[in-house]
Amino acid sequence: HSIIFNGDNYSQDWVDEAAKRGLPNLRTSADALALLKSKDRVSFLSELGILNEVEIEMRHNAFVEKYITCRCIEFNSLSQIVNQHVIPSAVNYKKCLLESAKLSKDLGVPDRVELEIGKNVDHLMTNLNQSMSALNNGMLSLGNDEDESSQKIAHELVPLAEKIGDICNDLEGIIPSTEWTLPTYLDLLFIR
Repeated sequence: HSIIFNGDNYSQDWVDEAAKRGLPNLRTSADALALLKSKDRVSFLSELGILNEVEIEMRHNAFVEKYITCRCIEFNSLSQIVNQHVIPSAVNYKKCLLESAKLSKDLGVPDRVELEIGKNVDHLMTNLNQSMSALNNGMLSLGNDEDESSQKIAHELVPLAEKIGDICNDLEGIIPSTEWTLPTYLDLLFIR
């Protein structure tokens, strides 16, 4: 059985190869940290005199607490950015579209484009608002059991935060830079 794998370790090929080799596929930090509580998985550390059981437990507790703290800081930062920048930018752009549609209608000019873009912005804003509420409620529901909280963060809240990021990216792609108060990807790549 070959030890070296010359493929892409981020591809499905590696996932398949790892499964053939009997290696676990731990997709989140919370899943990896949970292994520190598995006596049969970490007993070698005590047997070799590297760490005793108390030290392993202390490290597990410290790592899980740090994971939860860092993720909550990220979620709070995301919430702040969305509430202070993304939603106000979307609201302002929607207002511009509605004013343009009203003016077009008053002048007898077609307003289909403004209304179509406005509906798309409104749909994204609705999804963003619902997702932000779910994220905030999820954070509020984190209990005192740190292992349970870390699993909830990894498997529910992180994917939700990624969804929120995707919605924000979609809004950034629609809203003109004059209405967008955050640096755009273009700004970050090519400082204007």
